Amino acid sequence: MLAVVMIGAVIAHFSFIGGSPAMPAVLLLAMAVVAWARRPKEKKS
Repeated sequence: MLAVVMIGAVIAHFSFIGGSPAMPAVLLLAMAVVAWARRPKEKKS
């Protein structure tokens, strides 16, 4: 859900707000890294 909001923020910076979309893009990347790190691990038996 947060990924959709951050992608919307990047699109808004490109189309409406103007300026650099770097901050929303960095936050999106950070959120993706945290989500990847917290993904369920496969148990080996």
